[in-house]
Parts: sequence; structure tokens; C-alpha cells
Amino acid sequence: MKSPPSSARLVSFGDGERSITADFFDSSPTVDPQTQGAGFLFLIAGKPSGFSPNAAVTGYVKVPGDSLNGVTVSRDAVIRYEGKAWVYLQTGDNEFARREVPLDYPAENGWFVPSGVTDKDRIIVGGAQTILSTELSSGGFLSGERE
Repeated sequence: MKSPPSSARLVSFGDGERSITADFFDSSPTVDPQTQGAGFLFLIAGKPSGFSPNAAVTGYVKVPGDSLNGVTVSRDAVIRYEGKAWVYLQTGDNEFARREVPLDYPAENGWFVPSGVTDKDRIIVGGAQTILSTELSSGGFLSGERE
């Protein structure tokens, strides 16, 4: 990161419903030995219920810069082939197109994908590997061409 985060939203482990906002205080002077990542210190005002000292939390850090637009794609929808990540889009009743997607942003339930697919696309979640096998055994692409 080029500059420190401004704030974070913290969620108590096991309670995805309640969150609190924490303000950035300082960067950690050392690297975490387990993750090898830099740490940040945040301040929480008061004593919010559901947050105990030393309890695990999930932190969503707000970083400076432009926000990304995209969609979250389920892990089950992503297949790997030829060193790349792909999803299948349903383009007709029995037609599918394989589309390459970047996996730069892991998300809680899959991958945040800023390009390659939109919220209007019908992404195949179950059976993508079977579609790939069918595509490869037929020697062509199910929709006539790969996107």
C-alpha cells in the first residue's frame, strides 16, 4: 500500500451481522512472522458489546484510491485450465462460453472479479468441470467460440 488505511470495519468472529468502525492509529513497527505481512493498529471507541480483548475479528480495511466495480464469483464456478482461471457463461439453452477471469482479489465466498464478467452474466456454478471435459472431448467449444 502506498499510504496507510484511513479506517476499518471490524466484525466479531462468528457474528457476521454486527460490525464496528475503527480509526487508523499507526502502522505496526514489525512484520508478522506468520503471514510476513505488515500490520496496522486501529482504535475502537468505548467498549462495544461482542468484542472481547484478544478475540478474533475480521477486518475490512478502507484504503485510499479509486474503488473497483465488479462481481463476486463463487469458488465453485472457477476452473483452472492451461494455467489460467475460467468460468462458463450460459449463452443459450444448451450453449456455454468459457471466459477467462482474473483471480487477484480473494473474497469471503469466492473471488471479486473486476473484469471479464458482469452481474448480468449467467455464470455456471455447478458442473463447470464437466462442461470443460465435454468441450475438450468434443474438440471444440460448446458455443462455437471461446470468449
